[in-house]
Amino acid sequence: MYDPQYQKQYWKKNKKKIQAKRREMQEQLTAYQKEYYRKNRKKLLKYMAKWREENQDKIRGYAKKRRKKK
Repeated sequence: MYDPQYQKQYWKKNKKKIQAKRREMQEQLTAYQKEYYRKNRKKLLKYMAKWREENQDKIRGYAKKRRKKK
């Protein structure tokens, strides 16, 4: 079952089906995420603001690291 040759042949044979299935799953996930964000936008924004307040030092540290790399 896990023979590399078999997997290669299986991939070649079913490539389009597999990719279509992956694409469909990704689209469903994206749609769900968009809907969730749309429904809970206010809650999420409040949570993000609260998180930013509590973790100012982390944010500053991250910004410093980013500046040094450039």
